[in-house]
Amino acid sequence: MNYFVKTLGKPSTAIQAMFDGLHAQDDRPGFEIQMTTFGYEAAGICYGCAATCTVQQVMGINFTPEEVERHTNIFKGIESDDVATFEGALDKLRKGEPYKLLELFSVCSSGLASRQDWYLTSRDWKEALPKVEAYRDRLIAAGH
Repeated sequence: MNYFVKTLGKPSTAIQAMFDGLHAQDDRPGFEIQMTTFGYEAAGICYGCAATCTVQQVMGINFTPEEVERHTNIFKGIESDDVATFEGALDKLRKGEPYKLLELFSVCSSGLASRQDWYLTSRDWKEALPKVEAYRDRLIAAGH
């Protein structure tokens, strides 16, 4: 079973971790939210997407510039495939496509898996979060 599925339990909890991670990293010196990358470093600044922010939140760490580009390999006891699969599902979610996250958490509900009306970008992710929060609330109401 995927490490993040075991740790978080439900897709709504993963979405909450994404919110918490984005807000934590948004205020962090030396880190910039860049939705088009899973992580890179330039001039001593870490750049990462919603998935990168979520992984840091779940793991309780902040990637350093030396770690961010190879972060799928730094977790002892966690398969790099688990990290990559979780990040891929979150990247789809930020684009309004929750089906991969639901699939990862073994949630079978076609009404919840359909394309949603949001797309988090580097510039407007904060403005789009209320739509994602409403979706998270739907998942909670459905027991997910």
